[in-house]
Amino acid sequence: MGRRNGSRAGKRGDDEHSRGGTLEGKGGALGGGGGGRDRDRRDEDEESLVEKQRRGQWDSQWEFIFSCVGLSVGIGNVWRFPYLAYENGGGAFLLPYFILLLLVGKPMYFMEVALGQFSQLGPLSVWKMAPIGRGVGFAMCTLSLIVAIYYNVVMGYCLHYIYNSVASRLPWEFCDPAWADMET
Repeated sequence: MGRRNGSRAGKRGDDEHSRGGTLEGKGGALGGGGGGRDRDRRDEDEESLVEKQRRGQWDSQWEFIFSCVGLSVGIGNVWRFPYLAYENGGGAFLLPYFILLLLVGKPMYFMEVALGQFSQLGPLSVWKMAPIGRGVGFAMCTLSLIVAIYYNVVMGYCLHYIYNSVASRLPWEFCDPAWADMET
């Protein structure tokens, strides 16, 4: 029975040491038992949390990958690419497309992601390292603006036709005589 009580006292003492306490109370003569290390670890965790919030890092690797896929795959991949491939020769178009994709597209995409992650700056600010490339940053912003306008117009048309397709009388079902060509 004494052994059991002694082991409990030992466990109780170990628990107190692991929490930074001592057998003689907090800050006693027997030392802190690692309390300083715990405090340092908490300070580092708080600093890394503040830095993470300030720098805006990804929570996981998958979040970054899905964000890259979402950026890369858009209406053009699903809607326009099959049409453009057909208009430019079908299967014969795919060979130069994939060659240029591997030799030009993927390296440029990798460079953009690498520069953005390394510098953690936007497309205009990142080119402070090489001022001759500032035009690339302006072109990236301009193209993003054009694509955003284009996508909004396409989405506006989609919403317009979805909204009008549930009406009892479809607007495109009958031709308004004012718009009709009377000769045909």
